[in-house]
Amino acid sequence: MRYHRRYCLSNPKAAENKLKRRAPPKRKGPYICNVCEKPYDNDSSYRTHVARGHAKKQLTEQ
Repeated sequence: MRYHRRYCLSNPKAAENKLKRRAPPKRKGPYICNVCEKPYDNDSSYRTHVARGHAKKQLTEQ
């Protein structure tokens, strides 16, 4: 990240506040599938698993 010098000299909190606004922290901890109870370390793997695996199974069961 590139900062202008005024962030550091005139307002030291500005750089810190800019970092806080950037992206919300992701939820930490295991993501556990409600259907098969398989654990995943990150959100994207969990969502991919549900979209690929369980969406097809739920459609065929109906």
